[in-house]
Amino acid sequence: MSNTYRPFWTCKCTFGKTWGLKPRVVSWIYTMMIRTVLTQSSVVWRPRMKYNVSKKGLSKIQKLACLAITGAMKMTPRAEMEFLLGLPALHVM
Repeated sequence: MSNTYRPFWTCKCTFGKTWGLKPRVVSWIYTMMIRTVLTQSSVVWRPRMKYNVSKKGLSKIQKLACLAITGAMKMTPRAEMEFLLGLPALHVM
């Protein structure tokens, strides 16, 4: 999962809360690039989903993406942002 952080942070340099790429484009980057990498490697990490540490890692990636798309504050709950954006939880997907 750490390999997923690298491309996301590379893309993160192209936008901020008030400048850069539009939320629609950031959402597209996440769903088409980052989430695709994660789902292709799901054969490797799927057996580890019974451990909370693995679920927390996936949740952290999803929360970073949700924060980047919405520009919300860090203390905004991940589940609410996922619901508003229509993103399923990664460990379920």
